[in-house]
Amino acid sequence: MKSIKVFGPPGTGKTSFLIRQVKFRLTGKLYDKDNKLIDTCSPVSAANIGYCSFTNEALRVAKKKMVEECGVDYNDLQYFRTLHSLGYETQSFTNNTLITQDDLKACFENAGYAHIEDITTDELTGKIEIKDPTLSLINYAKSRMMTLSEAFAKRPVSENYSDIERKKEAIEIFCKRNGKKDFADMIPITHKDIKKDEFKKIKYLFIDEAQDLSTRQFQFIQIIASLCDLKQLWI
Repeated sequence: MKSIKVFGPPGTGKTSFLIRQVKFRLTGKLYDKDNKLIDTCSPVSAANIGYCSFTNEALRVAKKKMVEECGVDYNDLQYFRTLHSLGYETQSFTNNTLITQDDLKACFENAGYAHIEDITTDELTGKIEIKDPTLSLINYAKSRMMTLSEAFAKRPVSENYSDIERKKEAIEIFCKRNGKKDFADMIPITHKDIKKDEFKKIKYLFIDEAQDLSTRQFQFIQIIASLCDLKQLWI
């Protein structure tokens, strides 16, 4: 497998460059930014290409280009996804799998935090929203694959560390008892969480905005690469 890294500060066209490389594989023709033909190759099916970006909007734009400019079938763009979306599907998650704001409220109350200032409830819908900085710290630790103490040392919050530990433990107990997962868990970090042949079709994998990937997301990419017969990994 050949790994190609594309460097450049914001606004220099890294995403546009990756899109041209994807179109090159689909059409067999590579054009520069001035629309001049500079290379040719044997085209591959859209089902053999993986393209990951951070937002659904960025993926919508990329898919639109592939359909309109390369004539591919939209249904063949099955690996044009966010990493969270890929992880969600490969682990057979459902809407009932992910921990909700109501669940978090119950976790905190069970841990003795009956009154949290950052809990709000919409009067019309009854929807609960929790804006708790300790939750961000807990998720930060998991996404960076750090211990909670390492994350706290790097990103301290005003709450006592012992209280943060209690909240983390309460969430873990709740998830274990109820078969729930949190947002970070949508990114699998071991091969056992993924169907063996899930990614075997992918020959070319493109990762946009890789500078913003967490340690956990990079490990997921390594798993994908090890499970398929990749020819090229573009980052």
